[in-house]
Amino acid sequence: MAVADSLFGVANIPHLAGAMGFAVAAIGIWQSGRVANWVRDGVLRSTEIDHELAPFARQMARLVCILVSIGIAMVVAGVGTGGLVAFVSASGLGLTLALQSMLLNMASGVALLMFRPFKSEDEIEAAGVQGRVKAIKLMSTELRTADNVHVSLPNSKVWGAEIRNFTTEPFRRIDISVTVPNAVEADEALPLLLAIAQRIAERGGAPGQPQPEVSVQELKETTTTLRVRLWCASTQVDEHRFALLTEARRALPSLAGWRTSQLPAPVDRG
Repeated sequence: MAVADSLFGVANIPHLAGAMGFAVAAIGIWQSGRVANWVRDGVLRSTEIDHELAPFARQMARLVCILVSIGIAMVVAGVGTGGLVAFVSASGLGLTLALQSMLLNMASGVALLMFRPFKSEDEIEAAGVQGRVKAIKLMSTELRTADNVHVSLPNSKVWGAEIRNFTTEPFRRIDISVTVPNAVEADEALPLLLAIAQRIAERGGAPGQPQPEVSVQELKETTTTLRVRLWCASTQVDEHRFALLTEARRALPSLAGWRTSQLPAPVDRG
């Protein structure tokens, strides 16, 4: 009892109380990294928690440890509860106003990790940028475009925009438009393009998906636009699109009435 009274009395000496408060804060901040690493490792070992939450869990654990340490240090240093509450409230309001954009990105990052509209290595289009997802971080989403450019998008822009995921579904539809002169009979061009589309579709295979089809899309004074549509595996879209255009360009000039000088090569508008 005497020892406790002695320590209590020392804690109430202003200079010693301040020193003890500083020591508590320093130790808490120093140990916050160890606690944060422990939380991160726990998330990585868990089979029920998404491992991509590990960096976020570590940062949040460290922040909480630092805030708790500072709060305890202020109490030890003799700051009253009312002063502590006022300080926390004022600091929270100031940080919220100063870090509004950062907090919005953090909240959006949490939403992306929780609801998972996409995951690493998915091919997506968001905020006007298309690329492969390399990382979903607390503040930003990292993409790599088809021409190997690294793009870092703020999470608030990604979450607040339309997100198109080209990888989620195993099959995708390809639409291309081919323009032919009106001198070419549609009854000749349609079967020719359909045969090309069927031959290309058979290469990859899309079981359970609609068969290829060709139809008239637009009629003009001198030309007719035909639409070619087929389904293929999501990983073969570019390959099949290129094959469709290449084979259509080679085959169409063989039709009666075709005049290569009248129009350019078939154009993909899909």
